[in-house]
Amino acid sequence: MGSRIIYIYLLGSWQKPTAGLGAAAAIDPRPSQHNFSTVAVVPVSDDVPLTAFTYELYHSLCAIGPTVRLTSDVIRKLLGLTIMDPNNEYRLSSWLAQQEDKHKVALYQCDPSLTQWTQRCIRQADCILIVALGDKQPSIGRIEKEIERLAIRTQKELVLLRREGGPNPSGTVHWLNMRSWVSQHHHVRCPHRMFTRKSQYRIVSIQLLLCIEIVYAYVLAF
Repeated sequence: MGSRIIYIYLLGSWQKPTAGLGAAAAIDPRPSQHNFSTVAVVPVSDDVPLTAFTYELYHSLCAIGPTVRLTSDVIRKLLGLTIMDPNNEYRLSSWLAQQEDKHKVALYQCDPSLTQWTQRCIRQADCILIVALGDKQPSIGRIEKEIERLAIRTQKELVLLRREGGPNPSGTVHWLNMRSWVSQHHHVRCPHRMFTRKSQYRIVSIQLLLCIEIVYAYVLAF
């Protein structure tokens, strides 16, 4: 998957712009000025396979360093349904800080709408990935309209997904012209499994196992 291009960039390596999406990326060993450890993943529209994409990115990042994927569902399963309430702010902030300390990268998956969790993800991030389907009509998502207000100085990058075997990217300039705040963009060729219902069922199963692992690590820490 083309997410290799993204994770190399996120971890501070320089990506040559001529590298192909389907081939191994050509990497310059010189370190980049960027080294992101907290990344928010934001969907442009409801039809973006956000969970599947985040899992693909998470899997790639795990290959080169400890990574955690955090969602509102995961947080509520681990810390309780009322964890987002204002009186639990200190507890949630402390727990998230622990996760960031234990992992090289923390992936914050936003909700489809501008919930309390989504706003926290955006404020928490060193880098915000704005994910869209590249074969759709260019548009600005509901959450995007609030990003500049919540994270003016945060790095923002556009990720355009396309199906494996589909047509080559086109119309990128229209996506970019709508987003003066975007500093980088990526074309990601996605495997078919990202768009299948079977994949979503598998993701739910993996997510439950991930929750168990995090709880176990949390208990051992005390």
